[in-house]
Amino acid sequence: MAKGEKRRLEVRYSQPFHLTLAFIGFGLSVGAGVWLLIAGGLPVATEGATAGKQGFDGRLMLVLLSVAGLLYYSIRSVFMLRNRAPQLTIDRDGIVVGFGRDIHIPWNDVHWARVRGTRRTMQFGVSPEVFLRMRASLFNLDDPIAQVPGAGSAFAVRGGGLDASCNEILDVVKAWRPTLPKR
Repeated sequence: MAKGEKRRLEVRYSQPFHLTLAFIGFGLSVGAGVWLLIAGGLPVATEGATAGKQGFDGRLMLVLLSVAGLLYYSIRSVFMLRNRAPQLTIDRDGIVVGFGRDIHIPWNDVHWARVRGTRRTMQFGVSPEVFLRMRASLFNLDDPIAQVPGAGSAFAVRGGGLDASCNEILDVVKAWRPTLPKR
């Protein structure tokens, strides 16, 4: 595809990314369970020992909390693997944002677009009415949609775990709206 070519882009959750994440999470959880059984990480009551004097130093709690976090993200990845609906669609009518929101943003409500961050995000400056419908948060780390601090009515789509790069998304946006500023 040529860089300036107008084409419909449907961005979905990346199958290889989420399959790998689920596999690693489940594998590490199983590994932690095996380690607890083999290495004696589980406090076992012996004759003459009391519950408070088994040498429990918090390792068990740390491992259990880690396993709970790994399982949460592994199960979440499995759900994302099963979701094949487009999460971001860019075409002649504008941008449709999925991620549980299903909001259509016409091109006249998109004021600017850019790619930023070490952890790549596609950022869009939109009208205040659209921004309020986005329900973007600064504090929800699991939501692929976030606010852009200091940018007014702007939201960001986190690029990790999607099947298109942020630069590819920006190229398609610029093809449909070549006069859109980067800000």
